[in-house]
Parts: sequence; structure tokens; C-alpha cells
Amino acid sequence: MDTLNYVALSHQMALQRQMSVIANNVANMNTAGYKREDALFQSYLEQMKSAPTRSARPVSFVLDQGMTRDLEQGEFTLTNDPLNAAINGDGFFTVRTPEGETAYTRNGKFRLSGDGFLVTAEGAQVLNAEGQPIQFQVEDTDLTIAEDGTVSTNNGVVGRLGITQFDNPYLLDKLGGTYLTGEGGQMLPADQVHLKTGVIEASNVKAIKEVAHMTEVMRSYQSTSRLLDRYNDIRQQGIERLARVQ
Repeated sequence: MDTLNYVALSHQMALQRQMSVIANNVANMNTAGYKREDALFQSYLEQMKSAPTRSARPVSFVLDQGMTRDLEQGEFTLTNDPLNAAINGDGFFTVRTPEGETAYTRNGKFRLSGDGFLVTAEGAQVLNAEGQPIQFQVEDTDLTIAEDGTVSTNNGVVGRLGITQFDNPYLLDKLGGTYLTGEGGQMLPADQVHLKTGVIEASNVKAIKEVAHMTEVMRSYQSTSRLLDRYNDIRQQGIERLARVQ
């Protein structure tokens, strides 16, 4: 395979990766707390010593460098559920996954588990400011979450939601769903926590933007395919002419 095919292949692989990320964004348009993702690529310059001229030696390939995450706050959707909450500003809800790993999420669509724990929609335990699960008793009623994260019932305060803030949240790794994981975060004190209760933060994915991006990627992929087809046709014609000359 010659240089042009290598370059075109790296470009098409990057476009396929980008299309997968866009499709995942669209699939999570209605997932509370989901943050739009985008593929991150880098140009890699390779010196092809076998090139016929010096000017043809530098060749740029496309390298997949991972993903970047758009942490723009999504719109608030009213649910009137007292166990739903959204962070107004920076920070993440702190949870413990069923596998025992500490994770962070913006999805505040909470519910009660069968054994009385406050959990996420996927079943992860919501942690308090001390890093412990929040559990209710059978006799607890009138569950509420205050704007500072305080969780109360008819029997008094049960705890306060643990809101973790990071100096650089873009360094967090995706754990699955809306869960992120990483180190270096600090629990916010009550006076720095600002919640909206009875609402959830919607996904920040914008359908029109994703469809436009998807169309752009498809056109770019098709253009590269046409270029390859045209190049291979010219190459084949050249081989046939050389064969006739010999």
C-alpha cells in the first residue's frame, strides 16, 4: 500500500471514530446529566525517506488522541420529584457504584432502593459529605433535599449530599453512562453548594448541532472514498499502459 492510501485510511478511521462519538451523543440526548463528547485528533508528521523528491517526504497522518468532554451546564427540567436535584454551577454528585468504586455524576435523578438507600437511577449509592451512603429508616417520610444539599425527613436531618469539585474536571475519565472517575477533588462546604430541587439537569447535547456535525463527517468520508477510487483508477490505467508498452 502506498503513502496516499495510508493517509486516506488514517483519515477514514478518524472519521469513523468521530461518527461513533456523534452517534453516542445522539443516543444520550435524553439522559439526565450527560455531557456531550467529541473525538480528539492530532496530526502526525512522518518523513518518508523513500519519496522521489525532498518536498514529498513530509506526510501528515491522523492520530486518535481520545475524547474531549463539553461540561457546559444543561437546561433544568422540572420533575416535582423531591428526590431529584440539579447542581447550579460547578461540581458533581459523589456516588459509589455497585462495584464499590467512587464516581462522580451530574445526574441527580435519585430514588430509594429496596433497602432504603438513596441511589441513582442505575443503582449507585449516593454519598454524603463524609463519603458514606445515605440511608433512610422505615418510619421516615416527607423526604426533601434543600438547596445546600441537606437531606431531611419528618424525623430530622439525615445527611448532606456530597458535592465534589475539581480544579480541572476535564481530566476525569469516563467510567460508563454519566459516571466519571478521577482524583484530586474536594468536597464543597454547605455554603458553596447551590442545588435546584425537584428538577434534573438535562443532557447538553443539541440535536441540530449533532445532525449537522454528522452530515459534515459523512461528506468528508465520501470525499475521501471518491479520491481513493479516482487515484486507484489512475494507478490501474498506468499499470495497463506500461504492460502494453512492454
